[in-house]
Amino acid sequence: MMIIVIIMISAFVVNLIFIKPDLVATAKGFVPTTFSAKNFKEIAALVGTTFVLHNAFFQFYLIQNKG
Repeated sequence: MMIIVIIMISAFVVNLIFIKPDLVATAKGFVPTTFSAKNFKEIAALVGTTFVLHNAFFQFYLIQNKG
């Protein structure tokens, strides 16, 4: 498991080296902003995918309990 984590971290670092992102713009992305109507689709997509994932785990839990 540790080897897989090391491979993932090294792949992430290699991607950062090749892509060379704008670090200031990246840091600005972590600052919270107010929500507006134009961001509604993105917010709805995030909420929808979060609930779908929790629903999958809940269904798996119910199946295990039924035996």
